[in-house]
Amino acid sequence: MFLKTEPSMTEIVFFETRFQILSGVYRSGAIIDRDDVCKEYGVSAKVVLDAFRLLLVEGYLDSPKRAIYAIRAWDEIQLQDHFEMWATLTSLAASRTAERASMEEIEECAMLLSDPDSFDFGLPNSVEEHIREFCLFNAELFRLSKAVPLLGLSQNFIPNALRRYGIYCSSAEQLKNDRKLLSEITELLYQRDSVGLRDEVAKLIMRPLVDVIQFVSSHQKESTSVVVNRFSADMKSKGCQFGLGGREPSLDGTIYPYGYVAR
Repeated sequence: MFLKTEPSMTEIVFFETRFQILSGVYRSGAIIDRDDVCKEYGVSAKVVLDAFRLLLVEGYLDSPKRAIYAIRAWDEIQLQDHFEMWATLTSLAASRTAERASMEEIEECAMLLSDPDSFDFGLPNSVEEHIREFCLFNAELFRLSKAVPLLGLSQNFIPNALRRYGIYCSSAEQLKNDRKLLSEITELLYQRDSVGLRDEVAKLIMRPLVDVIQFVSSHQKESTSVVVNRFSADMKSKGCQFGLGGREPSLDGTIYPYGYVAR
């Protein structure tokens, strides 16, 4: 789902804050003051809180104390564990899908992915379309696996932030190769090759881990608090161009509403 023509102020705070985190402007561990955001955007505390709650659920913010928010800090061990859990769960989901889904369901899953050659990662809309398709495809593998426990585990271990970090830390060439690998994965689904799927899906998911670790370690807080800035321009990195982007589903296919509180 992409930004509407006239996004609400809650959406604007969410997207611009998320972008500043992903681009490294807001550094890991630094406190982001709700009052400063209210002043910068000219909005009420409720608007900011609704955006912050969603950023918290999706893994961009942490709340070390009540009413205190900080840019979530990921250490190398945490990232290793989360990526390995993600790879393990999704590989198993893909394997179960190959075993349990009908051919019609597999065809519908494959149709979520566009031709790899249709992507130009020098354009922000193309990057965002890749993110959207990649996340929808992941979610569909979990749904078609018909393994209810996998969905519950995915909600707890794979926040949306890690999937965006993996893409924002990638080069255009790496993302092109990812698209080719996604095509190979769909072929393995058609062949019902559950063993091959486990290997290829794990390879796809683990690929950006080293780059994410490097990014996070090089963007630790320089001060205890964030200097709140409005989004001003797209970011160019490694042949890719990133913009504000849109919303993507979690691994269970859910797009959480603004103000959502995890339970």
